[in-house]
Amino acid sequence: MKVAIVTHNLIKGDGQGWVNYQVAKVLAQRGYEVHIYANRIEEELKSLKGIYYHHVPVFIQKPNLIKVIIFSVMASILLKLKRYDVIHLNGFTGLIKHHVNSSHYVHSAYKKIVKKIERGNFYQVLYTYLNSILEKFIYRRAEMIIAVSSKVKKEIVDNVGIPEDKIRVIHNGIDLNYWRRVEAKRDELYKYGVKEDDFVILFAGDPKTERKGLRNLLYAVKDIDGVKLLIAGDERRSKFKGLIKELGIEDKAIHIGFIKDLRKLYSSVDCFILPALYDPFSQVIQEACACGCPVILSDKKFVGVAERIKDGENGLIIKNPYSVDEIKEKIFLLKENPSLREKIGKNASKIARSTEEMVEEYIEVYKKLVKGFKS
Repeated sequence: MKVAIVTHNLIKGDGQGWVNYQVAKVLAQRGYEVHIYANRIEEELKSLKGIYYHHVPVFIQKPNLIKVIIFSVMASILLKLKRYDVIHLNGFTGLIKHHVNSSHYVHSAYKKIVKKIERGNFYQVLYTYLNSILEKFIYRRAEMIIAVSSKVKKEIVDNVGIPEDKIRVIHNGIDLNYWRRVEAKRDELYKYGVKEDDFVILFAGDPKTERKGLRNLLYAVKDIDGVKLLIAGDERRSKFKGLIKELGIEDKAIHIGFIKDLRKLYSSVDCFILPALYDPFSQVIQEACACGCPVILSDKKFVGVAERIKDGENGLIIKNPYSVDEIKEKIFLLKENPSLREKIGKNASKIARSTEEMVEEYIEVYKKLVKGFKS
């Protein structure tokens, strides 16, 4: 079977791109002929047997919306030159009719709350509104849509108008051979200003956006003694440096920059937290869980991966991530209960899903569609 996967980038550190990286790799290992249409991919993929890279040129990098449109036009032109058994797009990455479209994000749903979350960021509001139009157009050109969570499926049905029977929920997977607890010494955290008795919380996400919930988390941390919050993400992009200074918590909330391999941090901190206001799935939660790190995250209404979490058993759920008091309550609960931390950490590793499980479900969809076309 010849499968064409279309996405902007297939690189580590890019959420959507990293999922597609794994899908392409496993499909090739299973003997599929995989054609990748992207602007950038990891060099490793180019050398793998069964993978063929088609570079999609993009002449303008900014603004991002124009870049997205150019990519979709160029990818469509290139795709029309070839024939494939399955064409698999990811959101608005083309203009043509296709077999499968993976939805990692629903702009039509996010636009309802973007003004509240992004606090006067006119470009982000405009970007979201225009993308909601583009995604409605392309989702209606797909034979089947794969939603990365039940949250995403509901958002597509409610906001895009796609029938439920045209949507299949497939949770993302991770490489469980890579994401596992590793040996990590606690004193390796001292370089970040951590003291021996500190309760160390890790947050990882783009510090440029409000939707990951970092603002409310900073307010929560301010009022808890003996806590250190490590913020992993590109510090140069952070919009929260001023707030950290204003709250007087420079010694509590520390930007540690972009960390390519988070395994040692997951394995040495006391917990990982994601009080996100909108996140369709969240791979970092699965990564943390696979490494046996206790997690605190927003309810499934806000974060898709929470569908896999049972409150108090393999994670702690924040029902309302807009509530600073509730975020404080969950942190304090974990901080003061070492036995609860141990229990959640042990159980958390069981909820992480393998790439192979995910790809098996993708293959089911491919085969069903190909069989349908042939009959």
